[in-house]
Amino acid sequence: GTDSLTTFASTQSSSPRPDKLLIRQIYPQNERDLNENAPLIRDGFSNPIFWDKD
Repeated sequence: GTDSLTTFASTQSSSPRPDKLLIRQIYPQNERDLNENAPLIRDGFSNPIFWDKD
């Protein structure tokens, strides 16, 4: 569901998806600082992981 009683995601999320979930998790800053291989992901709502693209 998409209302506050049937979803575990924030109903105030800015995600364009009906379920209000992220498309991709964003790496924490400390991971990016310590791991040069961590990809730079600026937007978790519109940058799907490579194997999940439509």
